[in-house]
Amino acid sequence: MASKYLIFPLFFAASALCYFSTSPAAQAEAGGAQAVLYFTSALPSGSAPVDFGVDGVKAQLSSGQKYQIKVNANNHVHVSADYGMKFTYFESYSPGRDKGRAAVYWRIDDWGFSISYDNVHFKNVAPWETE
Repeated sequence: MASKYLIFPLFFAASALCYFSTSPAAQAEAGGAQAVLYFTSALPSGSAPVDFGVDGVKAQLSSGQKYQIKVNANNHVHVSADYGMKFTYFESYSPGRDKGRAAVYWRIDDWGFSISYDNVHFKNVAPWETE
């Protein structure tokens, strides 16, 4: 009888372990080189927030807000984002493009997502799509 009551806690613990061991942050801490992705919303004040996910880790940013996540520098990391009726999907970290960089900065604005390595000079990478 007691074994019936242990099944749920054991299943929950195993599920949590699987999730946390496969998240981008856990993969980054597991070993190897790390990089930090910084996202800053430069959307107009009062505009709707942008919803996005970094390899499944969800976030929402309003104008002026910031978000950061550690990633394994040996892995490709993708972002999917929604902003009103607009969307985009792109590679936010690529070992070939970003290897050796401790930080990759992303600006989110009306155009889409732009990349920088110094948080000053940005290059447009992923425009918002509507269809």
